[in-house]
Amino acid sequence: MRIMRPGAVIRTCVPDADLRTYLKPEPVGFPGPKTSFTDPTKHKTRWSVYSLSAILELIGFLPVPLVYCTKTGEFIEQNPTASAYPGNPDVESVARMDYVSRRRCSLIVDGQKPLR
Repeated sequence: MRIMRPGAVIRTCVPDADLRTYLKPEPVGFPGPKTSFTDPTKHKTRWSVYSLSAILELIGFLPVPLVYCTKTGEFIEQNPTASAYPGNPDVESVARMDYVSRRRCSLIVDGQKPLR
């Protein structure tokens, strides 16, 4: 975080395993016990929008949830907008989401470095 300029954004995309109701949750260790722990497809923990946002706040970021499920199971998908990222000079790059391949199965939360 210390090398990011104020207003910069980090995008975190992880499996939404805890709160989704539209698909069966993927268990810790997904895709299976024979997959090596070092394999990037191996799920090592489970996240919700609430736990991931709390971690981002704890390390000093302002969380901006984009794709997530609420505690009641409602699926929310928001496109990044300039108003959500005050002070970011490169909002066009932040607004891009075309590179996320499993968007509907993912939890996506941006963290913006405060402007202070």
